[in-house]
Amino acid sequence: MTKGGDRANRVIRVIAIFALVVVNVVLVGLNLDKQGLPPFSEASQDQGQAAGNPDVADDSPAGAGADLAAAQPKPEIALSVAGGVDDWPGGRGPVPDGPPPARSAVLRSDGSVELVGSVPSWEAATEIAAMVEDRLPVGVEAVTVGYTWHPDASVTDDPGPVVLAPPLLYGSGQVGLPPDASDGLDLVARILDENPTVFITVIGHVDDLGDSDENATVAAARAAGVVSYLESLGVDRSRVVVAVAAADPGAQPNDSDEQRAFNRRIEIQFESFLGPPSG
Repeated sequence: MTKGGDRANRVIRVIAIFALVVVNVVLVGLNLDKQGLPPFSEASQDQGQAAGNPDVADDSPAGAGADLAAAQPKPEIALSVAGGVDDWPGGRGPVPDGPPPARSAVLRSDGSVELVGSVPSWEAATEIAAMVEDRLPVGVEAVTVGYTWHPDASVTDDPGPVVLAPPLLYGSGQVGLPPDASDGLDLVARILDENPTVFITVIGHVDDLGDSDENATVAAARAAGVVSYLESLGVDRSRVVVAVAAADPGAQPNDSDEQRAFNRRIEIQFESFLGPPSG
């Protein structure tokens, strides 16, 4: 064969090989397109950018899952307090010195109650508060828990004495009800009406001036006036106990006119305040 013929054959073979490569590339591209995959050039370019640039977003299913996981809030970890301290607000603190203060509940004429003294746990404090609230008239439920923690405090649900505050204060020799007595006594009547198991003790106190027998008579007359007023509100006399503490030294030392004025008082104390539910 001549040299010209050989050259022509080589050109034909090169063209044939090139055409075959082009056809294969086209067929592969069509196959990738059917599967929803990017062509080689785009896929390799994206992969290269993602590998070399951390700012490129990962749109793969695995990447989307990672983004969702990162967006979820982390669960709060419940922390336990060292030393077995219970849920007392602010922690129970060190063991108090001395015996536990006695519990009592102070009822004010607006219906609010303050619980004072000590309890062995915050659970006991909230249980007592709930029971006291249950005894208050509807619409005036307001209980302030002023308890302190003491490990030796009584574990019962007894709030201790429940007393009306302030007490009814009287002038020297005065027997009739003080002008501001009605608010407190009206509340007492409401509580008794809504809680058939509760009764009260009316205690008359005096100062140290005058004859003791006369003081006892005055204290009894003051208590009788309180009972009479409560009866006018529908309170059954059998639910009121009267006590006269004429010989009582008083809540305050009788060293001044102000202290003597406080000692001339009528105290009202609720009994069986946490008895069986009313109704």
